[in-house]
Amino acid sequence: MTEANNLPKLTEKEHSCLKRYLTNGYKKSEAYRYAYDCSRMNTASIYVEASKFFKNPKITLWLDYYRQNTEKAVKDELNYSAMDYFNDCEELKLVALECRDKYGNPNVSAAIKADENKAKVCGLLKDQIIHSGNVTQMPSVVVNGEELVLNIGEGIEDEENS
Repeated sequence: MTEANNLPKLTEKEHSCLKRYLTNGYKKSEAYRYAYDCSRMNTASIYVEASKFFKNPKITLWLDYYRQNTEKAVKDELNYSAMDYFNDCEELKLVALECRDKYGNPNVSAAIKADENKAKVCGLLKDQIIHSGNVTQMPSVVVNGEELVLNIGEGIEDEENS
């Protein structure tokens, strides 16, 4: 890996432009505008100059250096492993069981979801979707003594026969 002290020296404006580029979502023209006086330039000229700037071998060496170090920082410092995720899910499950709704009940569905995610990260549970050619019709359902009209699957039989 290249060391920073082995790279070509940058001017203050070059350094400012590169820094802005790396922190503004990789917008070259905006970074160039930030570092250099572009008040007498039109948009096309700024675009051309920014393109030249970022093709300069001195600048590309620095960009490569920053990319390599960013990848290393992500691997070394921001490493988020499956075990980290598993432990986070366990903590979320405990929080969900400690939280209570207005009736004093724990958030069981969130706790179950956390356990499902733990099982998935361990490879013990996989989402499976099973498609079937059969459709069950459910015109209504009774809830608390009240009939709710659903019309689930209505018209499917007619479509299958036509």
